[in-house]
Amino acid sequence: MTRRALAWIVGLTIVAAIVHGLAWWLIGAMVVRGIDAGGPAGETLRHAGLARGGWPTRIAVTLERPVLHRPAVGMVPAITVEAVRARATAPLLAPRDVTAAFACPCRVAFPATPALAPVTVEASRLVLELRLEEGAPPRTWSLTGETLAILRDGETVRIRAARLDGARGDRQEAAQVVALALDDILLGPGAGGPFGREIRSITGEVAVRGTLPPAPDPEASLRAWREAGGALELRRLAVAWGPLALSAGATLALDDALQPEGAGTVRLANWRRTIEALSQAGLIDRRASALIGLAFAALARPAPGGGPPVVEVPVALTDRTLSAARFPIVRLPEIRWPRGAYTLGGR
Repeated sequence: MTRRALAWIVGLTIVAAIVHGLAWWLIGAMVVRGIDAGGPAGETLRHAGLARGGWPTRIAVTLERPVLHRPAVGMVPAITVEAVRARATAPLLAPRDVTAAFACPCRVAFPATPALAPVTVEASRLVLELRLEEGAPPRTWSLTGETLAILRDGETVRIRAARLDGARGDRQEAAQVVALALDDILLGPGAGGPFGREIRSITGEVAVRGTLPPAPDPEASLRAWREAGGALELRRLAVAWGPLALSAGATLALDDALQPEGAGTVRLANWRRTIEALSQAGLIDRRASALIGLAFAALARPAPGGGPPVVEVPVALTDRTLSAARFPIVRLPEIRWPRGAYTLGGR
C-alpha cells in the first residue's frame, strides 16, 4: 500500500509538473503572438531580439531595442517610443496583469509632426503597470519613474520622482481620468519662470468627458468632440513653487473657434509674494499688481488650521483672456489646429 501511494504521489507530481510547464509555455507563446500582432489602435512593436523566462511562477519576456509605434488618432499625433531594453512580467495565474520595466535612455518622437521636438528620457527606474484588455486599451495603468532627466531642445528638466495613473471610464463616467504626482523638479536654465527653477511638487487629476472620435485631423476630431459635449475637468491641482502655494479646480471646454474656455476656482496662500514675483518678472505691470493686491486683501480668509491668510479667487477663461475675480490678467496666444499637425502660436 505504501509503495502504491508513493507511486501515485510521484505520478501526480510528474503530471502536475508537465501541466504546469505546458501552461507556462502556452501562455508565453500567447504573449509573444500578442507582441507580434500589435495593439487595438494599430500599435506595432519591433525589437532586435526576444527572450522568454520567469519559470516557474511568472511569464517574462525581455525585448532588446524595442520600438513601439502608435499611429495618429484624432488629435493625438503619431508617436514612436524607443528604449534600450524592456522586460515585461506577469504572474502565471494572472497573465493579464503586466509589469514592464524599461532600461533608458528612452526616446519619444512624433514622426509626422515636425513642430514637436523629440524627447529623451533618462531614469534610474521606469516601470509601467497595467491590466491588458481583449481588443481594448487597458482599463487601468500606472507609470512610475525615479531620478528622471527629460531632455528636449537642448533643455533638461530633472525630476526626483514621478507617477502617472490612468483609468478608463464608461459612458456614464469620464472617458479617461489621469492623475499626476511630481516631486522635486529642477527646470533648465532657460525655463526658470517667475518663481525660480525649483518646483517642490505638482499634483493633479484631470478627467476627460466624452470620447475624441476618429477623424482625418486634430481639428475635425476636436470639433466633433466639442459638439458632442466634450469637456476637460481639472478635479484638483496643487503646485508648490517658490513663493507660490496654489490649489485649483476648473472645467474647460472649447469655444466656436476651438479655443479653451471655462471657469474654476484658485486658492492661493502666500499671495503677496506671488504677486510681487509676477510683477518683477514683467507678467503683470505695477499698477495691475497693486489693484490685484487690494482685491486679494479684501477676499483673504484665515487658513484652516492657522497659517497665512488664504485667498480664494474665481477665475475664468473667455475669448483667450484669463481673468481673476473678473479682472483681466493675461491674454493667451491662439492655439491653431492645422490639418495633420498642430502648433502653438499667435496670429
